[in-house]
Formats: sequence, structure tokens, C-alpha cells
Amino acid sequence: MLQTYSEDYTTRIRDSERLATLGQLAGFVGHELRNPLAVMETSLHLLKKRIPTDDSSIERHTRRLGEQLTACTNIISDLLDLARDRPLVTAPVAVEALLHSVIEEVPLRDTIEITIHVPADLPDVKLDAKQLRHLIVNLVTNAIQALSELADRKVRV
Repeated sequence: MLQTYSEDYTTRIRDSERLATLGQLAGFVGHELRNPLAVMETSLHLLKKRIPTDDSSIERHTRRLGEQLTACTNIISDLLDLARDRPLVTAPVAVEALLHSVIEEVPLRDTIEITIHVPADLPDVKLDAKQLRHLIVNLVTNAIQALSELADRKVRV
């Protein structure tokens, strides 16, 4: 019995050390990626000032670049929060409003029909909106990628 406890304790210590190492690595990677992202954001800002604004294609692409840079920055922040073991920040949230704003962040959303169905009587839900936002973006993005070969390209949230 003492042998079993010793092995269990050793395993938990090893797991704890591994998680601590992953946290340090996440902090390092996050810090190192923020610098090139800041350069890209600055360059995009300068490009927007210099390119013609009457071309809707250019405007659409620069907007999408900005959205993706923001998404990368948010991923890094989430990674750093995970490394810090950030507690949940829960508050009452109107789910339908959150879903509509989240869909605006989904890459390639213009290539597919996305519909949102929420019961009319759904009350505000107490949750961590930041984490739910990240989850929905990932799920819808995965659905879009999975449907890329199909003719009927619809996602229902």
C-alpha cells in the first residue's frame, strides 16, 4: 500500500512539474509572438493610410488581416491566462447577442451561410464570455473547414 501511495505521489509531482514547464513555455512563446504581431499591426495601420479607400476588395482584405491579427493577439492572451491559471470570470450574458458578435470574428464566415437559433425565452446565462467566445469561434471555424467540400454549406448555431 505504501508503494502505491509513493508511485501515485511521484506521478502527481511529475505531472505538476510538466504543467509548470508548459506554463513557462506558454509565457515565453506568448511574449515572443507579441513583438512580431505588434509590427504587423503597425504596418497594417500604415498601409491602410496609404492605399486607396475606394477599392472594396482591398478594404475587405485589410479588414480581414486586422481581424486575424486581433484573433492572434487574443489567442496569445488566452495562452498566457492559461499559463497563469486564470480563474473564470463569470457574469450574466445575453447568449444571442454574444453569438451574433462572435460570428463576426469567425474567419471565412463570408464563404458559408451561418444561422443562429436561440430560444426567445432564454434568460441571460452566467458564464465566462471570453472563453465561450473562443469556443464558438473554434467550433464554427472547424464546421466551415469540414464543409469546404460540400455544395450545401450551412452552419446552424
